[in-house]
Amino acid sequence: MKNKSINMLIVAFVLIAIFSITLTVYIFQAREDFDDDITVSESGVTEAIFKERSLKLVPTEKKELDVNLFCKASGEYHVTIDFIEAADGDMKHFVNVSVLCNGESVYEGNLAKLLDDPDEKVLFDSELYSKDPTVVTIRYEMPYETGNEAQGTTADFDVRFTINKK
Repeated sequence: MKNKSINMLIVAFVLIAIFSITLTVYIFQAREDFDDDITVSESGVTEAIFKERSLKLVPTEKKELDVNLFCKASGEYHVTIDFIEAADGDMKHFVNVSVLCNGESVYEGNLAKLLDDPDEKVLFDSELYSKDPTVVTIRYEMPYETGNEAQGTTADFDVRFTINKK
């Protein structure tokens, strides 16, 4: 009788351990795959800021930020994306930035230009729909040709979205 109770207790602990590991993996993957959402106001201006801290890339490496734009009233909206430097870790000179709206390119340039020139912003107009999100992808990429001068560099900046109805 005592052996049967101990065996049942061991099986229960193993099942709890398996459940805990599965739940932890699921939560971690959900956080990694989570896109950022902005709900756009139909009247006035909508602003959202995304922080990029300690961006580190090696040649040919890419990193993407997907932002889903939702709105309650379909219509044409003006989108401004502004890059604001938080700390200069010298990586900005080696990183190219591409911005896509629903898969179509709306901007390509160097991160240093976006961070150093206050007049350099990503500007585009887009039709936003009430049911389907408009996906804005910001892609950071270090070119293959980048040499050792980029080793140990980082970039810290904020990405500010400003959206208003046309």
